Amino acid sequence: MSAEAGEPYKDRLLKLPGFLIGQTRANRPREEDIRAGFALTDFFLHQNVFGPQGQRAPEERARFVALATAGDE
Repeated sequence: MSAEAGEPYKDRLLKLPGFLIGQTRANRPREEDIRAGFALTDFFLHQNVFGPQGQRAPEERARFVALATAGDE
């Protein structure tokens, strides 16, 4: 049902990382899911935390994301 309802918006929806819905292999999230998780949190941080304050996310977050995703491209 939910998949059908979301189909018209498929190209605009954020990807839900597999590790958030129990799809892990040997308790280790896939690299694409880690990136999707960061994209998801970036969206909500921008919309609800930093954006309303007229701010940008701290550089430390960008460095953390870069370190956490290094070498998985």
